[in-house]
Amino acid sequence: MNSEEAASFLLKKFKKSPSILIVYSIALGNFPNVLEYSIKVPCDEVPCFPAKQKGSISPQFIFGKLLQKYVLVLQGRYHYYEGYSKEEITFPVRVASLLGCKNMFITNAVGSMNKKFELGDIMLINNHLDVVDSSGDSALKVYNDNRRKFKKTSGIYDENFRAIARKLSVEEGMEKYVKTGIYAMVNRKALQTPSDILAFKTSGADVVGTSILPEVLTAVKLKLSIFGLSIVTDKRILDYSNFPDPMPDDITKSLKLKKSFILKLIERYVEYCSDAM
Repeated sequence: MNSEEAASFLLKKFKKSPSILIVYSIALGNFPNVLEYSIKVPCDEVPCFPAKQKGSISPQFIFGKLLQKYVLVLQGRYHYYEGYSKEEITFPVRVASLLGCKNMFITNAVGSMNKKFELGDIMLINNHLDVVDSSGDSALKVYNDNRRKFKKTSGIYDENFRAIARKLSVEEGMEKYVKTGIYAMVNRKALQTPSDILAFKTSGADVVGTSILPEVLTAVKLKLSIFGLSIVTDKRILDYSNFPDPMPDDITKSLKLKKSFILKLIERYVEYCSDAM
């Protein structure tokens, strides 16, 4: 996969270089129509990008200007459970870096294991537990002296902007919906067993999902600054008897207010990154 060729193709369309990558979860619907000079390019129309898998929705890039800064939105993403490889999943991040992105705001949908989290809550990621790690293998590494440790992940997510996000939640009257916690990733969409959930909780995780970490760890290698948040769209993984399957209408209703706040967070992040430059 030739990331230089893909970046060259996109740069000819965009004419300008973005400095911020926004990975926008499809759980939030379409990215709001707030960008000036908006240009949309489906990823499967870009040279060297993965072909769309049968039954899946191809991600798309949206380039434009937000608060006088050029940004690149990736609406949707590639997943392991769809049959994509690590190289394919992380390809958009590598291309975005070549285009000039130095910062990444990344979102995803998760199931909650924390009883204090409600459907539609936003969790600011302060750490993660890479249960299968971004290569699809176990993240629990065995050292020469037979010690077992999870990979160190502290310091990956921008602590300063988390504080700004929490302050903004108070200003907007959203503090009861905004939590902070640890994200765990698995590489399959199938329901987790009670033993899985117990293991995740024992390890300190608050939520579990099927994305983000391949992109995040690639962004770390590329020296991008990273802010991540997860949207709770499922509570039933904690206790199936107490939490029935969430209905699409319930999820849509619970996210309506949050989508507006997330857009304000994105705008504040753009300002934050601009001040840091």
